[in-house]
Amino acid sequence: MKLHLHQQIQIYQSVYHVNLVNHKGHELPIKEAFEKAIHAARDSDPIIAEKAHYLYFDFHTECRKMRFDRISVLIDRLTPALDSIGWYHSQSTGVNGGVGEVKVLAKQNGVIRTNCMDCLDRTNVTQSALGRFMLNRQFKAAGILSHKESIEDHEGFMMMFRNGTSPSSLVRILSPTDPTADV
Repeated sequence: MKLHLHQQIQIYQSVYHVNLVNHKGHELPIKEAFEKAIHAARDSDPIIAEKAHYLYFDFHTECRKMRFDRISVLIDRLTPALDSIGWYHSQSTGVNGGVGEVKVLAKQNGVIRTNCMDCLDRTNVTQSALGRFMLNRQFKAAGILSHKESIEDHEGFMMMFRNGTSPSSLVRILSPTDPTADV
């Protein structure tokens, strides 16, 4: 576990592990084993203690009866981490997709990793919510959205987001007058 965590830290700098495994039934032993391993690694290694973070989220209880909007409870808990991690932001001097000088304005310095068992539904709901949260932050910072707007206000955008459309196409939906909008 320590070797894996050190590899993740080397690649991503900060790593936030969000455990979505159920707290009862056949998933409980996996939850407990993962918690024991990550806590042991954190307790015995100062680099891991500083850079590898652990958060348990009781997805089944919080989001029961298809209340996926309750993932906002997790987003609220992760907001300080998401603010700290930031995102990669660069600007190119090229025009209309041409090659130009790239100026790095900000770098992302961490990731949120999620895990669950048996299906990807919990992970997909969680990672989608994290993606929406960060897109809102990025689009507001780039001036694509006003501070009062969110991507959820744009149904065409959300339909394409749910269907996995590429980020560059999504920006064109929100900023149709500027096809070279910088995000």
